[in-house]
Amino acid sequence: MSDTALAFLLRTIDEVAEQGQQIPLWIALPAPHCDPLRLWPANGDAYYWRDGDGLSALGWGEGHCVEMLSHQELRRVTQTARPWYQQLKAICHPQCSDALPQWFWGMSFHAQHHRLHPWHAFPAFHAAMPQWTYVQRKTDSLLALCIAAKQNKVALKQQAQCLWERLETLAQQSKVTPRCDAELSSPWVSLADDDASARAWQKDVDAVIGQINEGALHKLVLARCHQTRIDATRSIPEILSTLQARFAQCAIFAFRLGTQCLLGATPEVLMRKDGEDIYSEALAGSAVPEEAHKLVARDKEQGEHRFVVEAIAQALQERCSALTVATTPQLRHLPNIVHLHTPLHGVLRDPSTSLIELCLDLHPTPAVGGLPRQRAIDWIEAQESLSRGWYGAPLGCMDAQGDGTAAVVLRAALLEHRDAWVYAGAGIVAQSDAAQEYNETLIKMQAMLQALKPLQQ
Repeated sequence: MSDTALAFLLRTIDEVAEQGQQIPLWIALPAPHCDPLRLWPANGDAYYWRDGDGLSALGWGEGHCVEMLSHQELRRVTQTARPWYQQLKAICHPQCSDALPQWFWGMSFHAQHHRLHPWHAFPAFHAAMPQWTYVQRKTDSLLALCIAAKQNKVALKQQAQCLWERLETLAQQSKVTPRCDAELSSPWVSLADDDASARAWQKDVDAVIGQINEGALHKLVLARCHQTRIDATRSIPEILSTLQARFAQCAIFAFRLGTQCLLGATPEVLMRKDGEDIYSEALAGSAVPEEAHKLVARDKEQGEHRFVVEAIAQALQERCSALTVATTPQLRHLPNIVHLHTPLHGVLRDPSTSLIELCLDLHPTPAVGGLPRQRAIDWIEAQESLSRGWYGAPLGCMDAQGDGTAAVVLRAALLEHRDAWVYAGAGIVAQSDAAQEYNETLIKMQAMLQALKPLQQ
């Protein structure tokens, strides 16, 4: 199989060069099975996505990229007759004839994103079809090549052969994975600026509760950021392997653009689309594992959760011919925290509606923004003391038919060289206690801090 697949790839590269085929072009073939993180490149843009539903993908190299300056521009160009994500011609090996080009994509929290510090590498929207993508599906593994511009045929074939040899070597070493700490009970990472951060948080919570008491807001999600330094020897694959071992039920992601890398392990799926079938979920209301049994009885968390369920259902109603919402929230257990969780299943009236369009309809839900929606967004943009960048926004993988999964960027950190910015948030309602909500952000931050292993400050 391997020789046949490699021969297919080399022959196709020859045909593209000789016949002048349509560019951009996407070529897919079956590949040896190995850990995708072993392929993470030392330099350049790179993307990793594991959705927890059987798909893992890693992409690298200069391929085809789409960027937008605003969400409004994104919606406009995505709704055209032949949108950008369908404009690649696909050539597939017979053993993976069902394969479709996979886009790695993400967007900013705010519709107009000005790349404020520290998010200088991340635009309002970015989608990439890297030169090389290695995909693991439930039953097989694929290698894909995107040819986005005319290239030297000889050099490209040499690159393909070298990569194939590496894949075969890694397949033989499949039991060797990047070093990671799989323990779920790592030591608590203390924060040097804890007192000052707590005072600033108290001030922000008081301001939000004041707006709620005046009737201007019903709920608002406050975010905060902790900046730290990490050990220079701590690699991205090691961090991701640690997150995968600890949070196997979460979506694991890493997007490296330029010198910056956004990575995390998020428990929240914003949207999953497969043809006409869609899935979303409300994830709001939190407690430490020891108090999980109390979560379903707390009015504050139940009310906060209900806001999110109702907002998602309302946003999807117009798109769906059928929508099923679980009547009672369940508990989503993670190693360090427990959330109230309500799934929503729908059938689309128009199956051609893309994953990104659905995410634009939903984002931001009250789980990351607030209610009323626009007032909450305006307050966050004007008053919050940080730039959210892509924190709290959708990110994921989507194929050329507009199907795929998008998660919400939570339990995340932005890295640049040895600097790390770790983000967390908490929902503020009338009954909120600032100290308890601050402690919730500390618990959420531990997911990333324990994986990053920051230097002692």
